[in-house]
Amino acid sequence: LGKQADGNFLQADLHRYVDTLSSIGWVEQADVRRDWQQGLIVNVTPRKAVAKFGSERLVDADGVVFKPADPSELDAHYWMQLQGDEKDAVAMMQQVQQVSDWYLPLGLKVKEVIVSSRMTWLFRFDNGLRVLVGNDNTSEKLYHLSVMLQNQLHTKLPKMQSIDLRYKNGMAVTWKTTNDTV
Repeated sequence: LGKQADGNFLQADLHRYVDTLSSIGWVEQADVRRDWQQGLIVNVTPRKAVAKFGSERLVDADGVVFKPADPSELDAHYWMQLQGDEKDAVAMMQQVQQVSDWYLPLGLKVKEVIVSSRMTWLFRFDNGLRVLVGNDNTSEKLYHLSVMLQNQLHTKLPKMQSIDLRYKNGMAVTWKTTNDTV
């Protein structure tokens, strides 16, 4: 709070302190109160990041993008990586949650999501599978793919490198190549 907290304990503008703290990106909730023995008590709840957004920010489950209080948090290896326009962060997090739920029975975990300016989505899973899908019926296509992978294509999943769902009435599959030559 810096210089704002200097001055008379009784005249402190607690609402202004809360507003100042709430304007910090990594702060989810702030509370300031007077305590006659301890002075001003400041409680801050940090945002809980669920993914890395770009190279310098994190994002929470609600799609709020923020700079972390400790920049070393960005170096953690366990973050899912999201890339796209910050204005699309809420939609990205909603789509990631759905896709995670649909593909979890397949043992697939989303590792990276890239959304282009034309709203073309690229999902990369922990097994290396990449799925491309356009802006038309995105959720519906991703859901139907998960059902197909669980039923008709489950034995072929380990051999798939990428799946392109940008077609109106179908999809294209790129298969992994095997290097049997010496």
